[in-house]
Amino acid sequence: MERSLGLGPVIAISISAMLGSGIFVLPGIAFGVTGPSLWIAYLLAAVCVLPAALCMSELASAMPHSGGTYVYMERTFGPIVGSIAGIGLWLAMLLKSSFALVGFGAYLSVFADVPLRPVAVLFLVFILAINVRGVRAVGRAQSYAVLISLAGLLCLGIGGLLSYDRVHIEPMFFHGLDGLLTATGLVVVSYAGVTKVAAIAEEVKEPGRNLPRGLFVSLTSIALLYAFVVAVIAGNVPASQLIGDIRPVYSLAVIVGGTGIGVLVAILGVMTMTSMANAGLLAASRFPFAMSRDKLLPARFNYLHSVFLTPVVSITFTGVVMAGVVWFLDVGKIAKLASVYQILTFLGVNATVIVLRETAVQWYRPEFRSPFYPWVQIFGLFAGAVLLVEMGSISLVALGVACGGGLLLFYLYGRHFNHGQGVLRLYGRRALRLILGSSRGGKRASVSKLERVVSKTSETLRQQQARTDQLAVTHFSSSVVVPLFGNERSPETLVEIGAALSKNDSLDVVHLTEVPFQTQLDAMLEEDMSCQSIKRRLGAMADEKDMRVHFDAVVSHDLIRTV
Repeated sequence: MERSLGLGPVIAISISAMLGSGIFVLPGIAFGVTGPSLWIAYLLAAVCVLPAALCMSELASAMPHSGGTYVYMERTFGPIVGSIAGIGLWLAMLLKSSFALVGFGAYLSVFADVPLRPVAVLFLVFILAINVRGVRAVGRAQSYAVLISLAGLLCLGIGGLLSYDRVHIEPMFFHGLDGLLTATGLVVVSYAGVTKVAAIAEEVKEPGRNLPRGLFVSLTSIALLYAFVVAVIAGNVPASQLIGDIRPVYSLAVIVGGTGIGVLVAILGVMTMTSMANAGLLAASRFPFAMSRDKLLPARFNYLHSVFLTPVVSITFTGVVMAGVVWFLDVGKIAKLASVYQILTFLGVNATVIVLRETAVQWYRPEFRSPFYPWVQIFGLFAGAVLLVEMGSISLVALGVACGGGLLLFYLYGRHFNHGQGVLRLYGRRALRLILGSSRGGKRASVSKLERVVSKTSETLRQQQARTDQLAVTHFSSSVVVPLFGNERSPETLVEIGAALSKNDSLDVVHLTEVPFQTQLDAMLEEDMSCQSIKRRLGAMADEKDMRVHFDAVVSHDLIRTV
């Protein structure tokens, strides 16, 4: 897809995907859980999201493909987990955007007595048309909307400081630490946009530079703004009025500046909800598109519009489901489900980075690496697990829907067309053998059955790969083969050692490149510049020292098996 988004649009799309219902609607719903300490919950949520944001930057710089988190998890854990992750991520984005549409209707009701759900669905049609026209139009629209929204909220917060009353913030905690943690889990959905932009990484220019900067700037800015505005709301609006209020920013504006300011803020709310729903639909529609490219959904979802080059079928399907969510679910359930799916997403992102780093798979070469590995990822996993527990039974319901839907999708459709293997599955047996081999002799008998099961499973996977692999087998004529992996300091030295071992006979040199199982090998047959450079250097050395060197480049799904 066309790379047309620079750093500015990346920040704008990420902020606009966060700046919306998280501040315009959610404070009234979450306030009753913890009270005036809600601003602390927003800061804690941002801290919990930060590890996932860093991981997302790393993953997106290594795999800048449309589909974002789904692509990373599918490449790492395989098509079954990929199907589950795709459904869960799609629902998370979809629910967040639906939440914004409900907020749109709530703020629109300030101007006219209109039915909330029909108006939200009607407006959804307008957003669909914008998305079909292309991501560049979305990026331009987001930039202006975000600047106006940020300026308006900042001015309102500063004005609210003049009428701040400490009476409204006592007691600070309604339900102690449990209430604060529950509220933290509930408001996590406010930061969903920090990872949404990775879903369109395929359309970002210089993703290794623009994605990390964009994600960090957007998360930091929004976290500080949210905490500031929520603290001002709690110090101005009485608790009896704020609890359950789905337009709390409007209530603050009326108290600070009267009805006239309230109307202006309502306009700001409508505009911001428009921007957020727009960005959310943009990101959500890329998940069915990416799953279709991996043959986990019918090829129709992979169809691009002939003029605008956008996944029009995927966009339309996502919009139809969003309309159903808006029509049948209440705003509280939408917010809770969206937060749970977002927390599960963050858990998956942290786990993905750990697996890819520890397996040291050759094709994983991110331009940006998350700092303080693995402690940042471990903290992200721990924090996410705590928040899920605090959210209660709805976490199990959301997980069950994603797992059930993903498994059903894979076994009814995906398994017939996608025979891929994830990094964990491909390398798991080798890692297990290393672990078991280092165990004490007394423990060997207890795990022998497990080893046999793993061996049998691995053999089945190798047979599947043999049927689908398009690797051209090279017949070597010499007794010595020198494999090169592209990161040697001096390939010439290795070739000279090989020549000595072959006793000046002919020598085969093979440049090996590993790609994800989901990547077709015939798409990678063209030699890259580094491979061509090594080939020229070795050719010059062979001519100079009168050596018979045959050079070949091989692309493989399983580097160790190929060697």
